[in-house]
Amino acid sequence: MVLVLLSLFVSACVGTLPLAPDADVLDESERESYAAAMRALIEADPASALAEIEALTAREPWYVPAHVLNQDALAAQGNSERAQEFYTSQAKLHDVDAARVLLAGRVARRDEGVREAAYRRAVDLDPVSPWPTVALVYELARVARTAAAAAVRFADDGYPARAADEEARASRAHGEADRLVSDLLRGHPSLADAHGVAAEVEMSHGGRESVRNALEHAERATELDPGLPRWFALLARVRRELIDDTGAERALLQALELAPDDPDLLASLGRVLLDLGRPTDARDALLTARAGRPNDAVIATDLGVAHHRSGEFRDAVRQLEHATRLDTQDPRAVEALALVYLDAGNREAASAAVDEYLARGGASRASAERILRELGGGASGGDAGAPPR
Repeated sequence: MVLVLLSLFVSACVGTLPLAPDADVLDESERESYAAAMRALIEADPASALAEIEALTAREPWYVPAHVLNQDALAAQGNSERAQEFYTSQAKLHDVDAARVLLAGRVARRDEGVREAAYRRAVDLDPVSPWPTVALVYELARVARTAAAAAVRFADDGYPARAADEEARASRAHGEADRLVSDLLRGHPSLADAHGVAAEVEMSHGGRESVRNALEHAERATELDPGLPRWFALLARVRRELIDDTGAERALLQALELAPDDPDLLASLGRVLLDLGRPTDARDALLTARAGRPNDAVIATDLGVAHHRSGEFRDAVRQLEHATRLDTQDPRAVEALALVYLDAGNREAASAAVDEYLARGGASRASAERILRELGGGASGGDAGAPPR
């Protein structure tokens, strides 16, 4: 069913091209080159994207979106080091050029605040351009999310002073991001990237009102640039936060109109379909995602769950055991495997999987205890009904 829907959506909307952001600085041929390059990158053809964008990257002053696309295409080819060397050298040669400083920061390491420092310098060098501000706000939203999560962990572990420090750090990052986003939207109300980063900031706050604000910005981004799948993927994330899985499915199908083979989009769709109670459709989407990412432990885990819920025990065990080998630390695949064995009546294997789940630091003690209770209180004996290995 989901594959039929995808084919219908794709046939209806083939040809939608992404737009060159901040396009007033470009002529028509440059806008067309950017759109063609982005389309090639979306279609997982980085070589064509690099060929299309080459002339635009030689433009002075630098048009930042073209160089972002260039960096992403190089990364898709496995040439991240080449990009880092080129942009770092350019920033050293032109250390007062905001675009070069920004783009060097984008390929720099994130630890020790190196990337954030580069973005701040780029903002100082060119406070009028939207791109340094967009980059800095994304980084601040990430810092805020990381600090907020750390605060929760420290509080749970009994370190109130460290939790308070992280909460203060998150609050500072949020406050600065909010101010910058307000200025960005005021100066560039028709820029999809401004609304996209505004949605990210609202999502980093948490709380239903903030997520509703994020929804408005994500929807506006899709209206401003309907040819870019990332905005529909963002919209799906927001709708998931609002417990609107039907809306999330619709947004992901819109994204897949533009990028039918994108494994990340297909994996997200599979998870949404699982939550919508459609495991067979989820399995189909996840099988397609796995073709593009055969060694992705998260996809393998979700696919195993989809097989289990579809009554396909043999395939469920195979996928979940594969997932446990792909990521030897993540407890989620082991928990799912325990549930498969429990459902099949294989008490010994289920018990061993629960032990492994707890050894991996599984957080859901309630789930583990429930499985153990069922094992001790009436699951069928021996290996009767166990899924074949």
